[in-house]
Amino acid sequence: MIEYDALDPVLGLSGYASAQPVPGGHRLYRLSAENLRRVPTESMRTMVAVPAGVQFRFRTAATEIRVRAATFALDIGYTSFDAVWDLRSPGEDTRSVVASTQILHLDSEADAAVYPLAHYEDVVFAGLRPGMKEIEIAFPNAAVTDIASVTADARITAAHADTRRLWLHHGSSISHCLEAAHPLAAWPSVAARSLDLRLRSLSFAGNALLDPFVAREIRDSPADLISLKLGINLVNADAMRLRAFVPAVHGFLDTIRDTHPATPVLVISPIYCEAVEELSGPTGMDPDTGLVRSLAPRNADGVLTLTAIRSALSDVVRTRRDGGEAIEYLDGRHLFDREDTAAGMQPDGLHPDTDGYELMGARFASLATHAGEEADRRGAAARVMASWAPTATSAAAS
Repeated sequence: MIEYDALDPVLGLSGYASAQPVPGGHRLYRLSAENLRRVPTESMRTMVAVPAGVQFRFRTAATEIRVRAATFALDIGYTSFDAVWDLRSPGEDTRSVVASTQILHLDSEADAAVYPLAHYEDVVFAGLRPGMKEIEIAFPNAAVTDIASVTADARITAAHADTRRLWLHHGSSISHCLEAAHPLAAWPSVAARSLDLRLRSLSFAGNALLDPFVAREIRDSPADLISLKLGINLVNADAMRLRAFVPAVHGFLDTIRDTHPATPVLVISPIYCEAVEELSGPTGMDPDTGLVRSLAPRNADGVLTLTAIRSALSDVVRTRRDGGEAIEYLDGRHLFDREDTAAGMQPDGLHPDTDGYELMGARFASLATHAGEEADRRGAAARVMASWAPTATSAAAS
């Protein structure tokens, strides 16, 4: 077996912004070290350390690959998650391996994350087909993961240059997709594969709150396409009123435009969530029903409901587009709506399940693929997504 340090460039590690040494290995963060210092809560710092969208990409003739890692699966009080790794390779089915994990207890109310002592084990992908092949290994979407090394029974070489367009997506838990059974079932990952895009995820469960340092991270990062799925966490936390929300969205976009003046931006409003369509936050989980519900005694003037947020986001985008900006608005209900909740794909009334996330990814890709087609049943939504449509080069490659 040949061993490589996890940060060896030959492994093609991507999707993270900074790495910090920890006993036995490295912890990856999806924000730069500078922006990580601005994170205000332990809860958000934990979500930044969950490596959603992070992956290795390399070439090898190996038939067995081992990733040595310590995984800390999230327990957030009312539910917990597994730590699952995925491997993809041309000609192979996706292989998922559930890692042996320690439990990370995350107490949002006390803003504390309790880590056990790290225990490193090998995540083993065995029985791979012989011969040279490209390998992609996706990190767990619901566990903080400290990585030490990768070993293989044949030499690893760098993958060919990845010339696909880079899609940078920011969102809440509904884009972080902790509930997805494995990382490649997260809806942005499903859509990116279908559209032949590279994906960088800046989705942080519970923490899509228009933080200026997240806007700076996007500003300072390469991107060919940018999407922002905004709104639900602001309702969950009852963090703003309409008066503050609209200029905050403009300010977030203004920061991004400092270095991305012409990059296509897609603003996506929240998906359907019955509890706060017309009621405001804060929200909580009802212990009797297991469903999210509004905890607000009544709606006050200027509160944010999902209906109000959709209207405000649409207006913001229209104003900027009328000024010549490359920006579009997509109603999130085109990705997941009331009928999908009724079909049982939103068990807690807030987050889709694996089937729901895969459906969201397929719909996003379909909207882009059929951009401009009047016959599409979501034609108006599809027309705004022309920038995401597969290019002639990617279509030919697929």
